[in-house]
Amino acid sequence: MACWRLVRCPACGDNRFGTYLWGLIQPPLSGEPVDRLGREEVRFTGCVIDDETPRWFCQSCDADIGEDGRLIQAVSEPS
Repeated sequence: MACWRLVRCPACGDNRFGTYLWGLIQPPLSGEPVDRLGREEVRFTGCVIDDETPRWFCQSCDADIGEDGRLIQAVSEPS
């Protein structure tokens, strides 16, 4: 899977992105990831990764963006 740098959000055209951090989160959390979480630059996600797992999110419109730059549709939680 090739990783490339986004220039513009495919949904709104903004250029401010956050990154998803994948994997199992082990407490205690401290340092740079937590600082970036407070600035809404990162979001933690699970450890099951497939083609529909977002790599980035737009800080302006909250769109999820895949590794290939396409929009990822949110999966609805069962009610």
